[in-house]
Amino acid sequence: MPRPACRCGLVPRRPGSSRRPPPASGLVLTGATAWHGLVATGVSDGETVLIHGGAGGVGIMAVQLAVARGATVIATASPARHEFLRELGAVPVAYGPGLAERVRELATGGVDAALDPVGTDEAVDVSLELVADKARIAAFGRAGQAGIKALGGGTRRRPGHRAQDGGQG
Repeated sequence: MPRPACRCGLVPRRPGSSRRPPPASGLVLTGATAWHGLVATGVSDGETVLIHGGAGGVGIMAVQLAVARGATVIATASPARHEFLRELGAVPVAYGPGLAERVRELATGGVDAALDPVGTDEAVDVSLELVADKARIAAFGRAGQAGIKALGGGTRRRPGHRAQDGGQG
């Protein structure tokens, strides 16, 4: 059974209310962010996508959506979360030193796209090393660097705008 992507205790209360929203209320944001990243990178059937933080809230949603699109998903996570990622249809890989080499061993045909909802230097560096078309990398953090697409940026932003193009595409 899938685990909830949002812990109810982490969702803030509305001012003046003692009630917390139900746990599923966080699914809208994590799902929309995951979808945004997959649309921005153009992930499709038969491709291989690297999803950093695959066992996090956005990562869990992105893994499931990418698998549903027919993509092969390689997802980074701590070894304790690897079985969970397998249950979702991903090929898990431990993050940390040597990540690029471990991903290369798993993705013998190469990595077509990468999604980094984490925003770590390691995730961006490995994505830049493994994905040939830099426009197919979407990230938080160092987005906009070397053609990487930025996630987020407000409601007027189209999915996967490049930081340097002012959100137009």
